[in-house]
Amino acid sequence: FMEFENNNDELSLIVYNSPSSPRLIKFSKKTLSFFLWILPLIIVMALAGLIVFSYSIYKFKKRPVIQDAFPVVEMQNENQLLKSRIIEMENLTKELSQRLSSQEDGLPEAKKSIRIPGVKNPKGMNIFTDKTLLKRDRQQFDNSSQKVFLKFNLLNIAESSQKVQGYFFILMLSDSGISYYPSMSRDLLGKGISFERGESFSVARLRPVVADFNRPLSVSTVHFMIVVFSREGDLLMFDETKNYNLR
Repeated sequence: FMEFENNNDELSLIVYNSPSSPRLIKFSKKTLSFFLWILPLIIVMALAGLIVFSYSIYKFKKRPVIQDAFPVVEMQNENQLLKSRIIEMENLTKELSQRLSSQEDGLPEAKKSIRIPGVKNPKGMNIFTDKTLLKRDRQQFDNSSQKVFLKFNLLNIAESSQKVQGYFFILMLSDSGISYYPSMSRDLLGKGISFERGESFSVARLRPVVADFNRPLSVSTVHFMIVVFSREGDLLMFDETKNYNLR
């Protein structure tokens, strides 16, 4: 059996367990109060907090998701702008093809209004394509599952044998649109490319060119346009290749 002894600060508990000797267990009244009142109160408060937190998470997950319409509208506007640019470039490509045919037929006025898709005509641009300064040689076409390549040598055939310097672009045209070498960002294409954005070159005799493009989707043929400017922005070469079949 047990006996209790009570004093002001401690509570003593004597446990008699025969045949063993009695055991004396002392408790501080503060400790006993903690276990009887404070600890259960803490547990109750913790459980209440956990319930409130769980309910808040549940309400947060159930709240309606409000879609921000502004990025969607902005993307739609940008997509519409790009579509209009593609249509404009396709029209320019047809126009250029017609003008190239006119040049072959010996119509000199066709050269005076050359427009290059996506490239701004330099101010005061002179057209020197009839001056034999540069020539393409040993042109090769190749393609893989991911890439399309056009390779050729750019020859300096100027009579004075002077070094020819400038910038060149190569455009790959297909039913899916136009790709550029060097590669251009959409922002630049939207504003119009300056001729200085082309690949810089300086050729005394021969300059190898290797232009690579991402393979266009869902097309079977491509062709290329080679555009060469001088350092001053005069047009030195404006050629278009035959159609190449993608394998």
